[in-house]
Amino acid sequence: IINDRHIGGKCYGFVTFTNPRSAIDAINDMDGR
Repeated sequence: IINDRHIGGKCYGFVTFTNPRSAIDAINDMDGR
């Protein structure tokens, strides 16, 4: 989560995966949350 003192939280972050299937599974699991 990105957080800045002046503008507050942005509610997004950056994640890397070594396995493409893990990335797809994470996207599908978090979709709509």
